[in-house]
Amino acid sequence: MRTETVRREAAHLLEDLRRLQAEGAVAELLLCALDHEPIHHVTGFIWETLEWLDTALLVTARAEAARRRLRSVASLFEALGSDELRYGI
Repeated sequence: MRTETVRREAAHLLEDLRRLQAEGAVAELLLCALDHEPIHHVTGFIWETLEWLDTALLVTARAEAARRRLRSVASLFEALGSDELRYGI
């Protein structure tokens, strides 16, 4: 993936996370984690959170919306998780 494409995608991702930040602590936690951890560590945390939501059998509309957002963010992190993104921005 070209550096400029990765940077553009990362900028979109960060903007999405900032929008989510207004919706709850999960986005805040992800933003803080990105300051200190490689993307693959943060992605692991997201998948663990999804497993917890499933285990807790939270079936409210809000929990479902959170699952969709977290899966979307995790997929983006995995797609952009190259060394180029981690060290090139």
